[in-house]
Amino acid sequence: MRCKKMVEGERAGRVERVVLLTLGGWLIGRGDAQAYLDPGTGSMILQAVVAGFLGLAFTLRMYWQKLKDLVSGSSRRADEGPEPSDE
Repeated sequence: MRCKKMVEGERAGRVERVVLLTLGGWLIGRGDAQAYLDPGTGSMILQAVVAGFLGLAFTLRMYWQKLKDLVSGSSRRADEGPEPSDE
């Protein structure tokens, strides 16, 4: 049998869900905005999209070896050289 008192995390999760569903329903139910997007706004949106793709590409490039090691299960890092011999 469940306790009547909710755990704090469950309460927060339910509140977030209610708020998101209410906000989502309100946004979907809205009519036409009658808004005007001028060319400056369009170019700003395009710039943000291009910057997002370039940022993602840069991040992938920076962490590519770590990502490959994670997927392959290897623990060797890219910046480590060959293991030293005991000569």
